[in-house]
Amino acid sequence: MVDREGHFLGLIADRDLLVAFAERHPGIWDYFVSKIPFTERGRHQKQLQEHLRARTAGEVMNTDVVTVREDAPINEAIRLMLERAIKRLPVVDGEGRYKGMVSRDSLLRAAFASAAGKPA
Repeated sequence: MVDREGHFLGLIADRDLLVAFAERHPGIWDYFVSKIPFTERGRHQKQLQEHLRARTAGEVMNTDVVTVREDAPINEAIRLMLERAIKRLPVVDGEGRYKGMVSRDSLLRAAFASAAGKPA
């Protein structure tokens, strides 16, 4: 998520949504892992949709997110991802404006392309 000027504010991950659901629906984990009749599934889905409408993105987003500057060496991004065990890393400029996202697989593709002598 970004503000009007593009400054990075936070990130909503699938884990954040599951936590938000679990706060209001303690049995949400059972819902996801169990097989329930079609009519019951529809009822549960409607409850989840209503819960989502009652929350804002700002309430659900995680603001304690590690970022990397766009001018940082790739090794720095790799180090952060390994140390923090994260899959995706938001990239910001020197002013904190969101520029994009780097993922583990994009870093691996770049490394393999570089090792093969191909442009990333």
